[in-house]
Amino acid sequence: MDAASPAFATAVAALLSVAITLAVTIAALGPRSLAEAREGWRRLYPRTRADAEAEIERIAAMRRDPELANMYFLSRFIVMVVQEAVGQMLAGILAALAFTEDVHDKIIEAPFALASLWLALICLVVYRRVSGFERWRDRLLARTDGAARAVS
Repeated sequence: MDAASPAFATAVAALLSVAITLAVTIAALGPRSLAEAREGWRRLYPRTRADAEAEIERIAAMRRDPELANMYFLSRFIVMVVQEAVGQMLAGILAALAFTEDVHDKIIEAPFALASLWLALICLVVYRRVSGFERWRDRLLARTDGAARAVS
């Protein structure tokens, strides 16, 4: 019974950490609906001409309005910082509880770090699209044109 107890405590702490990570990320950035979640994935990798044109317009708007781009990146940076703080706070709270005091902090903080890396990756993708706009736009339109011709 004693051998299973640390594993069970670790599993409970890890599941709690993942649940809180998802809650913090969704509460901070959305999506607010399933349709919005699908649209977010389409923005990350547009497959149709309409999706490509919508993403091109969104990136072009960021290029025209630097304040919009700054707010996009700043909001994600703030969420990354909040996630790190929540992860450390949760690790501290669980370390104070007798049931989970032997669970390593890194196990609790790992989901928060992964969520922050995910946000950083999205920011990097958007930054590359903004900085290399013309080349990215041309490649995206060529790819979606090719995909549209293959379907026809």
